[in-house]
Amino acid sequence: MKRFIIWAVLTISTLVFEGCAVFVPTAVLKSVKTPMNVTVKYEDAQITPVKNETLIGHNAYEDDYIKITWSVGEDRFYFNIVNKTDFSIIIQWDRIVYINEDHVAERVIHGGIPFSEKDYAQMETVVPSKATLSSNLIPKYNITHDSDNRWFAYRLFGQWPTQEKANASGIVGQTVNIVFPIIIQDVTHEYTFEFILNGVINLAE
Repeated sequence: MKRFIIWAVLTISTLVFEGCAVFVPTAVLKSVKTPMNVTVKYEDAQITPVKNETLIGHNAYEDDYIKITWSVGEDRFYFNIVNKTDFSIIIQWDRIVYINEDHVAERVIHGGIPFSEKDYAQMETVVPSKATLSSNLIPKYNITHDSDNRWFAYRLFGQWPTQEKANASGIVGQTVNIVFPIIIQDVTHEYTFEFILNGVINLAE
C-alpha cells in the first residue's frame, strides 16, 4: 500500500510539473568583433565589429580563418568550429569568458568536463588544419549541486511562469557576450560574440 501511495504522489507531481508553463528567453547571434588581421598581435590589431551581412543566418559566423556555428540551449552554448587555415589553431578554454546580461564576467567550462571539476584548470585543445570541433560552454556560476551531491546547471537566462512576467522583467533585448580567444601561428586573438535575447518561448508547449 505504501509503495502505491508513493507511486501515485510521484505520478501526480510529474503531471502537475509537466503541465506548468515555463517561459525562457531565446537568443541569437547579433554581432562579432574580431581583429582585422590575425597575423598581427592582438594588441596591435585593429578591432572592428563585423557587418551583419557577413553573419550566416542568425547563429553562424565565417571569415578566412574559422567558421563557427552557435546554438543556444537551455543551460549552455553549443558550437561547431571549423579551422579553415593551413595551420593548427589552439583553443584556450580557461581564457574564454562569458559576460552575462548584468555585465558580469564569468569563467566557463567546456563539454566533457564534469561539473564537479568546474574549478579545475582545463587543457587547451588543438584543432588541426581543415578539422572541425564540436563542444559547448557552460558558465561556472550556473553550476551547482543539491544536498545529495547531484550536480546540475541552471538555465542560462532564468525562467518565468508567464510570458507577461518574462516580458515585464526586461530580459528581452538584453545582450550577452562570449570572449573566445584562439591561437593562430603562436599569436593569440580574441573573437567576441554578442548574442541578443530576442524573445521568450514556453517550454511546456
